[in-house]
Amino acid sequence: MGKHEQIKAAANRDFKEGRPSKSGYQTRDVQMTAEIAKSKQMQPSIPDFFKKISGVNQESFLNTLLPDLVATFKDVADPKEKFQAAIESLEAMQPTDSHELMLCIQILALHRQGMNFMYKLSGASGMFADKYLNASTKLLRLHNEKLDALIRYRRKGHQVVQVEHVHIHQGGKAVIGNIQTGGS
Repeated sequence: MGKHEQIKAAANRDFKEGRPSKSGYQTRDVQMTAEIAKSKQMQPSIPDFFKKISGVNQESFLNTLLPDLVATFKDVADPKEKFQAAIESLEAMQPTDSHELMLCIQILALHRQGMNFMYKLSGASGMFADKYLNASTKLLRLHNEKLDALIRYRRKGHQVVQVEHVHIHQGGKAVIGNIQTGGS
């Protein structure tokens, strides 16, 4: 068993036994999230709460994604603010199924990390400025690609073509209105 697996096993053991994790692994964030949700009397359990806002019913799948969502806001120090930011961000994106939920979490993570590099860029110079600029550019480009993927997924393959400007020359014919082609 590698070092990473040992740390993860220790964190899971601490979590199951109700002790704070000494390993600093992400399970700590899951535990804090559960405590905050109970104190706010949101839902009986975190999976039920995430089922409500994500449209996903597989509890084990949600338990897998919950640490990823909370870890996206690792720069927020206060656990309550971290949880609130994660929930509000996810609610704003309104995922309706497991695919949308995964894309939404990825989009949030890419955006936050890309913006973090942009903030670091403002105080950097020389080689570090180039590194931060390249990293932020790549992350934000990937963020846009994921956002486009989410939009395409939500459209369910339907394409919309909107013609803004048309020239009709003398002798030409035109049809004005909505035109549907193909299909039965």
